[in-house]
Parts: sequence; C-alpha cells; structure tokens
Amino acid sequence: MRTLANICKDPDALLSVSKERDTLYQMIKERADIFAREAEDIGLDMLPYIAGFFLSLPAKDPDAVCEELKKDLVFAVPLAKGVRIAVCAVPKAQIKGLAAKVKKAFDAVEK
Repeated sequence: MRTLANICKDPDALLSVSKERDTLYQMIKERADIFAREAEDIGLDMLPYIAGFFLSLPAKDPDAVCEELKKDLVFAVPLAKGVRIAVCAVPKAQIKGLAAKVKKAFDAVEK
C-alpha cells in the first residue's frame, strides 16, 4: 500500500504506471479481438469479451473439452458451464489459429 501511495503522490510515477497499464490493456485486448474475430468467422460460440484476462466459452462438458484441447497443447480451465482461456498468457502469434483449435476440440466432444 505504501508503494501505491508513493506512486499516487508522484505525478511522473503515476503517469508512467498509467502508460504501462494502458499498453498492457491494449495488448490483451488485441489478443482477445483476434480470437473473437476468428471465433465468429468459424461459428465458435463465446461470451462477449469486454475486458479482463480471460475468454469464456460455454460448454456442455467443460472437462472433456479441456482434455481434448491438451492434445493440441492448449491448456484451458474448465468452469461449471464453460471453458476459460487465459488470453493474457498466450502470445499474440499463438492466438492466431487458436479459435480453430478450440472449435476442433468442441466438435470432437460435443458431437
């Protein structure tokens, strides 16, 4: 808390932190936008992305979808009614084509 208080007291430090936060926000949003565009193009259903570190996709059998994704070295988190992908942890170059891998896993499980 002291560090945050010190940053807030220093206009230069606060500006620097704000710029860095905006850069990182834009980076994650760009990744999510790529995935969402590709998902729409191939008919992969996903929850709307507004902001945040994760993408969520509704699934009937999240555990099975996540297991299927592992075959393509995609590691997602099963939720109660869906699958969560950490768009914050996947480099932009690996986001391209990811929606197709996810759809392939969904199709294999939810025939």
